Amino acid sequence: ELPLWDHSGWLWAMAVHIVLVEPIYYWAHRIAHNGRLYRQLHSHHHLSIRVRPLTSICFLPLEHLFYDVLFALPILGVALSGHGSYLYYSTAVALMVDLPNALGHANYEFMPLWWIRSKFLSPIFYSAAYHTAHHTHFKGNYALFMPWCDMLWGTHLAAATEGHLARATGAACDER
Repeated sequence: ELPLWDHSGWLWAMAVHIVLVEPIYYWAHRIAHNGRLYRQLHSHHHLSIRVRPLTSICFLPLEHLFYDVLFALPILGVALSGHGSYLYYSTAVALMVDLPNALGHANYEFMPLWWIRSKFLSPIFYSAAYHTAHHTHFKGNYALFMPWCDMLWGTHLAAATEGHLARATGAACDER
């Protein structure tokens, strides 16, 4: 029988997300931005240069299927760890995927400047300006929610992110 809450399940989920989901997503997303694969699959998502929360789920079915399988890995990890709970299974995707994805596509900066400009915190969780730079420059800022992958593999668009951030303080990320 499942308990209502088990904090260990959330820790397992975060570990699987950091170790597997972020790097796999990063490389799949980076590859999806090349030539034929971009034109036939991922360009559909980039029809929205001015992003909105619903842009975060605007993909063709094949790409959706890939992401759904990828986002199921933490849930599988929690199940295999034996630390699942009703609260985890009922809220995991909404709290760990849908909400952060919508925030990154909100075209409004929710993250405080001190977080975004921190060299220690900014790799941990992205900002709307970070993701807006991806949608306006197309090559770079491929990470899902944790920019450490872009920073590690040299695709972090720091100047473009800062440019959007300068325009986004209390405003839409693409306002000038």
